[in-house]
Amino acid sequence: MLDTTCWYGETAPADWEGRAQKALRDGLDSLAAFQLNRWFSAGFAEQNPEMGERLLDVFRSNDLDHYAATCRAMGAMDLRALVPAITAPTTVIVGAQDPATDAELLRQLIPDTGLHVIPRCSHLSAVERPDAIARLLEADLFTRI
Repeated sequence: MLDTTCWYGETAPADWEGRAQKALRDGLDSLAAFQLNRWFSAGFAEQNPEMGERLLDVFRSNDLDHYAATCRAMGAMDLRALVPAITAPTTVIVGAQDPATDAELLRQLIPDTGLHVIPRCSHLSAVERPDAIARLLEADLFTRI
């Protein structure tokens, strides 16, 4: 599991509704700086402007109504009761500065779970630190074979 969560917390419904309303009122571009700050650690987007713009282009191409509906679904999501049913060996990987991922909660809820925290990256760790992600996945796969 890479930079993911099973629950966004008590304030999630209001937080995600705020994002939905802002997008509907002001357009997706109004969330661009917010997204970059969540996706990447400090300085990454400035040092890699083409990458940031490519991902923002994808973000901006979303249908507003669909984006708002997805925000509301994410805010309501609570999979904590289902996650312990995962029986396959699992690895949780998260960027150390990821504001959206409670990796420790996943590690506690899933039996036989390894947890790896990648320094110097945020929510899009596979974009920000692909080398570190590849090494971890390779090492994890070989230890499980």
